[in-house]
Amino acid sequence: MRDYYDEMQKGGFHHEKGYAATLGRWIQFTGKGFDYEDDAGWKFKICVAHDDVPKAWNIITDILLENSVPQSATVVTPVLLAQMKAQGSEDKVIVVDTLSTVSPARYMTMMLQIEKNLRGAGVKAAPIPQGEKVVGNSQYLAYGYDLFPHGIYNPEHPAKRSYNPLKHHDPYESFRVDPLPDSSAKEPSSSPREFLYHKWHDANLAKGALAARMPILGMPMDKVQRIMGELLQEGLSPRVRDSKELGGLAIVVEGRDAIRLREINSEVPEFLKLEWQAANVKGGGNVIRVPVNGMTAPEISKLVTSLYARGFKPVSHDSETLGKTIRLTGDDVKKFETLRAQLRPAV
Repeated sequence: MRDYYDEMQKGGFHHEKGYAATLGRWIQFTGKGFDYEDDAGWKFKICVAHDDVPKAWNIITDILLENSVPQSATVVTPVLLAQMKAQGSEDKVIVVDTLSTVSPARYMTMMLQIEKNLRGAGVKAAPIPQGEKVVGNSQYLAYGYDLFPHGIYNPEHPAKRSYNPLKHHDPYESFRVDPLPDSSAKEPSSSPREFLYHKWHDANLAKGALAARMPILGMPMDKVQRIMGELLQEGLSPRVRDSKELGGLAIVVEGRDAIRLREINSEVPEFLKLEWQAANVKGGGNVIRVPVNGMTAPEISKLVTSLYARGFKPVSHDSETLGKTIRLTGDDVKKFETLRAQLRPAV
């Protein structure tokens, strides 16, 4: 891995994305386009043992550079770090800023990746500084609101202060990372995960790489976190990005990860990811249906073929309210619900 810490503290850091490092008591690492007038006030503190600061900073910098929005972060210099060690201080050593113009979901996604990579590298954790709020289940992550009422950065806080002294809305209140694995626990279930039950859209990025995207607009944050955690457990590197085509934020995996996701995603039939609706029909009986007005003829044919392959008997039907639909009736409805219960993860 590239030794960013050494490069920055010697003043030799350069990067093609326009990131720069300013050396003072702290190393200030800032991306092109980062505007401190948009400082959201919330700052994540990465709490690692003094001896592991360079190792942790190199891991974190890699993740910051991969992100598609400007970032700003600081890390203690070797001189300040030596003073902290001599004094036995457990104060903050790495800080990541947030912008009001960037969705908190993006920062939570980035923090999930940082937590995973620090754990994987065996980085030793340090005690959380007083007055910061610990992220649930995390070994390293804490955060707090660090601006004065007039918007100026407050670099020093009295001990045992509130993490949110101005009582702002906390967008990270429910943020959790995956708990550490319990060696005494049973092997995890092999049932499909939450991310398999959602529709993924293939895309080709401007740079030519294959990508898979899943829209998350309006999705509860705990579900977004669960999906991100599941993807990380699969060894994938998901990110949250804006998608004009999908109308808002989406979870994205790229390149080999997108190919790997296709392989994993084949466990769940595509027809189970559609929005099936129950219908009231004259004479009673079980009926479920899915609208197909927006599908092309090949897509409808593929849907019908996949249903037949699973032993269903789909019927085309024109609905007064939904337009053209594909229906399942009678025992097929019971069979469908049984299959969905077997494959859909618990919510």
